[in-house]
Amino acid sequence: MKPPPLSPSPNTNPVSVHNRLSTLPEGVPSLTLGWEAIRWATKYLKHPNGPRAGQRWQFVDSQLLFLLHWYAVEEDGAWLHRHGARRLAKGSGKSPFAALLALVELCAPVRLRDFDPDAPGGCIGKPVDMPLVQIAATAESQTANTMRMVRAFAPKGSRVVDEHNLDVGKTVFYKPGGGQLQTITSSATAAEGAEVTFVVADETEHWTVNNGGQELVQTLDRNLRKSGSRMMETSNAWEPGVGSVAESTWDAFVAQEEGRTKGTSRILYDARVAPPDTELGDEQSLTEALQWVYGDCYWVPIEQVREAVWDPRTP
Repeated sequence: MKPPPLSPSPNTNPVSVHNRLSTLPEGVPSLTLGWEAIRWATKYLKHPNGPRAGQRWQFVDSQLLFLLHWYAVEEDGAWLHRHGARRLAKGSGKSPFAALLALVELCAPVRLRDFDPDAPGGCIGKPVDMPLVQIAATAESQTANTMRMVRAFAPKGSRVVDEHNLDVGKTVFYKPGGGQLQTITSSATAAEGAEVTFVVADETEHWTVNNGGQELVQTLDRNLRKSGSRMMETSNAWEPGVGSVAESTWDAFVAQEEGRTKGTSRILYDARVAPPDTELGDEQSLTEALQWVYGDCYWVPIEQVREAVWDPRTP
């Protein structure tokens, strides 16, 4: 069955990337397995903390949009985006979302089985065959927040654990048939050769040449490319010029948007940037900038963030 063509992304003007305050594409792709991921997560997962603690998981619009684009496919079934990055303000929920995505990749039907014009997103999915999901960083402390959220989403006795027969450990989850979700903080040499199906690269603003981060990301990327699998980075703002993976990914994204790259491999980049004319000392200007940056993250206390910006102890 031949699927309908993908709608072009309306937010990819190659000359305007430096002027865009939001880098995530707008609109909904015609072909996507994102609805499969969304349906699975809202069925099996609950909010582990925050205002909705204990209630069934509910996405905000920006998270929905990311998932729909992350799982978008071409007419031949290939991924539209080969690499992802979410560079958002602290408190935006990057770690819980990364943990959720790791569990989606371990259990949910997010690989293409067939096209179906009557299905949401035009696609029907199937679970990943023998998934190997890694939450990676250069130090164990960097993976702690995300793995803590994985355990909170999937504690022993929960529906997701029982119905998927998961064996829950502190740093490793096992799934029948050889599936695993694990943390990895070892050297690039130790990581070489693993048949990885998905990687969360945590806090890549801290991955540098000096701590082995650049070598590790290259090793992980080689592992993923063998099977056509993908990586999603999470990061905060990086320190310019220190050679971090987060900065390298941004430079690659800019080159992509400016038409300076060859091939069809694309990066899905999710960032919300304050307007360049924001006045940190002006209450209205700063408040409006923070409201924009945090968008639909209703759980963030904007007033407290503003006070932190004004605190003399804040560097």
